[in-house]
Amino acid sequence: FDESERYAGEDDEDDEDLYGVVKSNNKKNRPLVRIGAMILVERDSQKGIVVGKGGQKIKDVGVEARGKLEEFFGVKVFLDLRVKVDKNWRNNKDKLKQFGYM
Repeated sequence: FDESERYAGEDDEDDEDLYGVVKSNNKKNRPLVRIGAMILVERDSQKGIVVGKGGQKIKDVGVEARGKLEEFFGVKVFLDLRVKVDKNWRNNKDKLKQFGYM
């Protein structure tokens, strides 16, 4: 990345970004990659499982993923993970196409 760049996929239903990558510089003018990702689940109970007690499960996933991403990009990474309930998304052909499953 030589210049600031952004990639994003939008959820047509409510115009939220499902993922995004932005390259920028931090306060010390060092390269920084910001990544936001939406984790979709079908039920509220699944959201609780993914997030974990006090957010610990998603934090653990984020820490591990951030380490791998920093190794891949060779720069510091800010990773923002969010969990969203989208009932029956796996049975929606348009959503499956949007996410690259079809």
